[in-house]
Amino acid sequence: MRLHFQYYRYKGLVGELVPKFVTHVVVERGVSAIKSYAFYQCTFLVSIIMEGEHLNDADNLNINNECGRVMVGGINATMDVRNNNHGGNSSNRENPNTNENDTTNTNKHSNHQGGIIEIERLAFYGCTCLKVVHFSNTLEVIGEKAFGYCTGLEALFFPPSLKQIGKAAFQNCSSLKVVKLPPCRNG
Repeated sequence: MRLHFQYYRYKGLVGELVPKFVTHVVVERGVSAIKSYAFYQCTFLVSIIMEGEHLNDADNLNINNECGRVMVGGINATMDVRNNNHGGNSSNRENPNTNENDTTNTNKHSNHQGGIIEIERLAFYGCTCLKVVHFSNTLEVIGEKAFGYCTGLEALFFPPSLKQIGKAAFQNCSSLKVVKLPPCRNG
């Protein structure tokens, strides 16, 4: 099955939901957290590119528009997409956890100018076309069930900055074959 590329620029706003049929996302510079449910059940999502960052091992990059091939589904990739201004309208999705009085979903890192620090709970839940995730070197927290039921996920590359992985963060990632951890730190 061939999909048409559908791009979206993720701004990291509270309540921002990426449309379900998006295939490629650019996370704008300055975003420090991928919010809860942001990519919930985006089953065609194959790549997430952090604007301005580059993958250390460019040989692992193979962006293709067919689900089932090895693709970068990471937060870190070699591609300069700053001039691509493909927007998206998230009005075709409802946040399954909307609570207008909930203040826990505010941007805790609002003055942060580096990469992603936190991937909140259920952020990528059910993204079945993600294959390979190279996390940003700034990532510290992966929330509960953040990548749950990403059944196509085959490889994870964790950064040394990672401090916490939430309960069931990779629940039912049944295709997972490679997990690369950073070297152990003494002290």
